[in-house]
Amino acid sequence: MNEFALARRLAEVLETDPELSAWIGSKYPGRPFSTYLGMDNRVPPGESACPFAILFPDGKTAGDGVAEKEHVILMRLAVANGAVTKSGSRTSYAGIEDITSFADLAVAAIARNVFSLGLDWFRFEREFDHVNYFPMFVADFRFVFVQHVSVTDNQYD
Repeated sequence: MNEFALARRLAEVLETDPELSAWIGSKYPGRPFSTYLGMDNRVPPGESACPFAILFPDGKTAGDGVAEKEHVILMRLAVANGAVTKSGSRTSYAGIEDITSFADLAVAAIARNVFSLGLDWFRFEREFDHVNYFPMFVADFRFVFVQHVSVTDNQYD
């Protein structure tokens, strides 16, 4: 499987996951969930496109003598919610809670589908950006998907 095909399958998983769809529908009624396979960095999706996911193929490890292929996919999730609540000395930004929930639901959707994607397991790193895009809140992921191979498999596919 090449990385673009994997990114496309991941977009399909996110687009069709019932739990993620229900959450988006309750938090952002009337706003469609958009997915992008790559993007134009000069004109990235903005607040009006939220909520959205951008998937980028990023790399692969494969070859002779490798027992596992690793497929690397980058993903950016974004929501737009500038609501602020104050209670005593505490100020809370709703978008931070939203992006955290969105990120958790997206990972859960991927985890529920990892085997149907022909993969064995995955790991990820996640970082949040709460400052640079307000009122958008962003989560950036680096996923490494692992696929066990045998000597009869195409080591370079």
